[in-house]
Amino acid sequence: MSGFARAVRIVIGLTLLFMFLTYQSDTKTTGDETRSESRLGVWFSPWFTWTNVTHATKIATEGGGSIESRTQQASTQFTTASWSWPVLGAALVVLFRPRKKNPPPGAVVAPATAPPNNPRP
Repeated sequence: MSGFARAVRIVIGLTLLFMFLTYQSDTKTTGDETRSESRLGVWFSPWFTWTNVTHATKIATEGGGSIESRTQQASTQFTTASWSWPVLGAALVVLFRPRKKNPPPGAVVAPATAPPNNPRP
């Protein structure tokens, strides 16, 4: 395999591996609720998701002040049926596929199908 072909395989393999390990994070606030979500994997089908939801409630007191109550809920999701896994498999195949060894220059290569050398009695 030429040096250029090997370099192309390495670039493709590392790109696929980078896609598998891509990290994305979103935070959305609506009213009293803040939802933050972090994902690992290709953007359209992550293999790991972590969600954190915080809900804040203000309660007025008799003295004119207020008390804030916060509840927090966290959840994680590991997805085995994700398009990220074939991306990882392709990266590993491209990066670590066994290479065919070419015979050294000038070597005699036997034919793949040699006729049998069995004389009949």
